[in-house]
Amino acid sequence: MRTQRVKGSLMAARPRYVRETWGEDTLRRVAEATAPVARRHLEDEPVTMAWFPLEEMVEIDQRIIEVAMDGDLRQMQPFGATIASYDLPTIYRALYRLGTPAFVLKSIGVAYRQYLRPGWARTEVHEKGRATVTIGEAIYPRYLCKYGIAGWVESAITLSGGEDVAVAHVECLHEGDERCRWEGRWR
Repeated sequence: MRTQRVKGSLMAARPRYVRETWGEDTLRRVAEATAPVARRHLEDEPVTMAWFPLEEMVEIDQRIIEVAMDGDLRQMQPFGATIASYDLPTIYRALYRLGTPAFVLKSIGVAYRQYLRPGWARTEVHEKGRATVTIGEAIYPRYLCKYGIAGWVESAITLSGGEDVAVAHVECLHEGDERCRWEGRWR
């Protein structure tokens, strides 16, 4: 498999989230605990249009989970949702203003390629208020699979007008499934 890469905007979102959620002191403690190769993304603003190795983002996330979240992986779902809310509305403003959750989710493949490489994302809309997102040709760490991406899908639905949103991680490569899938429901 090719080296997995993430967009700089995902790297820049991490210190912003920590600062806004827990404050400057917690950000400093997360940075101190982070390996130097990844610490630079916490101390200096990353180039948002550049691509970075996934491992650097994972290193930062692990320190955030350890230091700021006290090891509670479930906090990665609101983390993922908030990070999506930073970027998605500015990049896809017209799409969110005019589109329904089903319409926006059908466009998730375009958004995926803006943030993560390699791989693809596809959406099947099953009925009004229910869709499944599948990611292929890439495997992400379990915490990101189960919680972070679920939060990202949740935010995409909410930002496009969905209410009473629920997202479940229904299939996972880490659990022996053939792919990773998330089911979103909304009204």
